Amino acid sequence: MFTLEKIRMINTKGDKHGTITVRICEIENFEVTTLRIDVVTDGRRVAVQFTTDWQLYANRRDLTINSIYFRFYGRIASETDRHDELTLKAIRANAQSLAHISGERI
Repeated sequence: MFTLEKIRMINTKGDKHGTITVRICEIENFEVTTLRIDVVTDGRRVAVQFTTDWQLYANRRDLTINSIYFRFYGRIASETDRHDELTLKAIRANAQSLAHISGERI
């Protein structure tokens, strides 16, 4: 997928858990995590199985609003609750405020 879009992968150390870092336009890094479920875990280590089922993946998250799924080209999809635009607007506003206070990008 990234090769097709000519997006450079710069860190694949987390590949066995489904997380890699990509560099967009040689400007900004993003961590990208594939859909996965925990198969075996002892509280410290985990064996994962990759899936294509958004709901199954979302079930492993601990908060309803914890996961907002981004699709390519800037579309936001929250498959579990389909948050309304007002909720998403509030999240964006809070993230911008926190970034302004801390000086870090969120």
